[in-house]
Amino acid sequence: MFKKIALCETSQMESVQKKRFVIGDEKIMLAKIENTFYAIEDTCSHAEASLTAGILDGFQIECPRHGARFDVRSGEVVTLPAVMPLKTYPVTVEEGQIVISLEEGGVDKVGCADTGGCTNCNCN
Repeated sequence: MFKKIALCETSQMESVQKKRFVIGDEKIMLAKIENTFYAIEDTCSHAEASLTAGILDGFQIECPRHGARFDVRSGEVVTLPAVMPLKTYPVTVEEGQIVISLEEGGVDKVGCADTGGCTNCNCN
């Protein structure tokens, strides 16, 4: 069973290419590529680094720690040293909100990882 979670409004992704969200125990990177949104696990499977801090190049996100690369569409590893793929999340846009589907399990609160306080999402 899946639960839909609204991350933010589409307008809040106009000036950014990627943004990190924390939903329960899950850390998720939302990426905007060619006006399409993708959600992928934010933690590198090799080095436990936040991928949101890495470089997004086309459909690939590069880990800032050791350079492992992942395809944001599938979570598949593109470049070593990582060997384990990442979880991806279905994304839809509903009434101007970017919504992801998570496996149900008590997740009710969305938080973002904006440094200096939350200013761009509905996590409060």
